[in-house]
Amino acid sequence: MRNGSRMTYSEMERIMFQYNSDHPERMEHADLRAVIVFSPDNWTEPYTEEQRSYEVCNNNRGFQPGKIANSVYGYCIDGSDPGVRLDWYKWKPEYCYFPGYSKIEEGVVE
Repeated sequence: MRNGSRMTYSEMERIMFQYNSDHPERMEHADLRAVIVFSPDNWTEPYTEEQRSYEVCNNNRGFQPGKIANSVYGYCIDGSDPGVRLDWYKWKPEYCYFPGYSKIEEGVVE
């Protein structure tokens, strides 16, 4: 399922902000999707990588410049946990990636 380059949460967040800054007319659309894979250290029970992976989109307020709200909603990619308010949890990300993109950096999407 994973086919994008690994990066830190900060790098993914920066790309989302840059994309929304460069395309303000697209901020309310879920154009750009990333997956956050959370560290297994966050739980006492073992979970697979798929169970720890949540897809987020650029239309989250937490990725939009100039917004007061900082909400980030994600959907577990195994389908078990939809619409989780991820910013309320203190889960440590292991890494992030942008699925389906051959090149993505500094807001450039190809």
